[in-house]
Amino acid sequence: MSIGREGVLKLTGYCDRWSARPGDTLTFYVSATLAHYDVQLVRIRHWDPNPRGPGLREYPVPHPVNGRYGGGEQAVRPGSCMVVTTLPSLPACTLAAWIWPTLPESGRRQGVFSRQDDAGGIAVVLEPGGGLALEVRDADGQIRTLRSGRRLVNRRWYLVALVIDQSAGRVGLYCEPRDFTPHLRAEEMPVLPAGAPRIALTDAPLLIAAERLSQGPTGTRPEHCFNGKVADPVLMGRALTADELEEWRAGSPPVGATARWDFYRNHGSTVVEDPVGGYHGEVMNRPTRLVTGPWYAGDHACPAEQPEHYNAVHFHDDDLADCAWRASFTLEVPRDLRSGCYAVRMSGEDAQDRIPFFVRPEPSAQRARLAVLLPTLSYMAYANVQAVPDGPYAPLMRFPNRNPQPEINEYLARNRMRSLYDDHDDGSGICMVTMRRPLYSVRPTSQEAWIDSPHQLPADLHLIDWLEEKGIEYDVLTDHDLHFEGADALFPYTAVLSGTHAEYWSAPMLDALDAYQREGGRFVYLSGNGLYWVTALSEDGTLAEVRRMHGTRAWSGLPGEGFVSLSGEPGDTWRSRGRPPQRYVGVGFASQGFDLGRPYRRTEASYNRRARFIFEGVEAELIGDSPALVCRHGAASFEVDRVDHDLGTPTHALVLATASGFSDSYQGAIEAAPVMAPVYGGTTDPNVRADMVFYETPKGGAVFSVGAIGFCSALSYNHYDNSVSAILENVVRHFSDPAPLPR
Repeated sequence: MSIGREGVLKLTGYCDRWSARPGDTLTFYVSATLAHYDVQLVRIRHWDPNPRGPGLREYPVPHPVNGRYGGGEQAVRPGSCMVVTTLPSLPACTLAAWIWPTLPESGRRQGVFSRQDDAGGIAVVLEPGGGLALEVRDADGQIRTLRSGRRLVNRRWYLVALVIDQSAGRVGLYCEPRDFTPHLRAEEMPVLPAGAPRIALTDAPLLIAAERLSQGPTGTRPEHCFNGKVADPVLMGRALTADELEEWRAGSPPVGATARWDFYRNHGSTVVEDPVGGYHGEVMNRPTRLVTGPWYAGDHACPAEQPEHYNAVHFHDDDLADCAWRASFTLEVPRDLRSGCYAVRMSGEDAQDRIPFFVRPEPSAQRARLAVLLPTLSYMAYANVQAVPDGPYAPLMRFPNRNPQPEINEYLARNRMRSLYDDHDDGSGICMVTMRRPLYSVRPTSQEAWIDSPHQLPADLHLIDWLEEKGIEYDVLTDHDLHFEGADALFPYTAVLSGTHAEYWSAPMLDALDAYQREGGRFVYLSGNGLYWVTALSEDGTLAEVRRMHGTRAWSGLPGEGFVSLSGEPGDTWRSRGRPPQRYVGVGFASQGFDLGRPYRRTEASYNRRARFIFEGVEAELIGDSPALVCRHGAASFEVDRVDHDLGTPTHALVLATASGFSDSYQGAIEAAPVMAPVYGGTTDPNVRADMVFYETPKGGAVFSVGAIGFCSALSYNHYDNSVSAILENVVRHFSDPAPLPR
């Protein structure tokens, strides 16, 4: 993959969905600076180029989609705002809202209110230096500017009002901080001098948090977007006085509004209701909703108990819900295509890209007894991560890869396409991501910067290649399938395998896994740090959202902002919600590290007759004491899980083996550290370990857990002839056999 010009990839794209069945049609969106590019459908098995493993394994699939396509560059245009398309033109009015700027002196021009068209218009903007200005533009393009004396301060609430009275020839701008500030006098409301244009709101759309809309090839996008919160926007059908605005600032808003937009209602959608006048609005590019407003006091635990304190939206000029590119080509999934992992491989000149997708069997088709549950929510969460291995983590990293894909990183940075592990430009954590954009954690060139190893899909293909090598029949499912279909997606299978880092789970997914296990389903947990973050999906499955307040996290949300807007449920970790992973897979997050992994050592429980079938043909005491494709050595690495009976590990669970003796690069999970002390590293803390666990569940079901991300990366050592491979093969073959497990 190479750069066509600065910050522009020659070839990149995305697909409209993760999962499809035979007969479904997938749509692909491609940006190419090339005159043309070639497309080839491939079945993918192994995407890790590490010479210690099998290497790149993908196989062409005949299909009508294969061929040559014309290029065409497509732009990424982030930025959020609210749009109201129908409003009356009032000869006298006041448009006001509370604002909380987060980049007031960014050097960027930012729209606060705007209603403009070719006939003229008016806008309130935050100028690059942090001052607020009102601009009136007439039909000849002449602009008259009125500046407030205020220079706005970062993360402080201000009441801002645009006041228009045509009959009096008055156009004014009000801006006052909510909180008392010593030596700051209330300023008189600046007004345009006599002879100013006689202006009223035109028939153009009203924009809040942007200055204008621009028309692109695939629709409109906001420009000069505001960074910060906007709360309680109101349109009054008269010109308020400065005294009335002062009363509003003190907490007594006026009555008799023409429109009043409620940011709390329908917070999971793009609709912004106006319960007063019915002039409903819509947010573009999914800004952060269900956030606190100027009067939030922290005296209620749930937004529904005091919704007026959540009548706010946090807008960003780097929000992105959908690239909204033109469709480039479609692919109909053949009826005879077997379930598995596939990609469209695109190539031209010296550029190449692959866009993966996953095929399930038809509902009426004969199924394999085994399914692999691919963690597509985790793929979305990590996609395009730009956090680099610097700062406080740097001393813990022995093998960092600080810039593994410079051309891709430059493209992502320029277009501000980030992950749930990054921050917005204003420093707030990114809590919502979309799959309708190029996703580079699911490419064969993707390497985890902290450990210089594959992660997510390229790491999950270590498992897929092992299944193919062993001739074990399997189908694939995705998190999205499980979220929308529930336990019905699992019931056709005797056993289900997780991916290698199944971290992000929605409530419907947990409910489905619980139901599957209660009805005799067998689950093989091949992950570390799994079932960890409460995650919600949009109705169409293209957006994923988390809120981070506690736990081992990349950023922390503001007080009161721990509820997920898409679902309205409490966010944070499932452990903090009382549904820790130990209840479902026997183990839960213990430690994260960036050094070499460790082998497991068998325990006395591994010789229990209940578990004897797991170790058939395995004589070694150490399991996975060999080179690995993640963290270089050892079957237990990167992030590891342990047993905790207090959190729900079943009392009859057998701890078959334990990996311990990690270096101090491996630090204990924050949620398990009661005090700040230098004793939570791998050399001192006995809880920094990975436990391999087996236990039975109702109706002949069972759970086998390895509690380590790196486990599957040790499968291919010695051409798949090793203790890790043997143990997993024993488990998979017995778990997928409907017969009772051996005793």
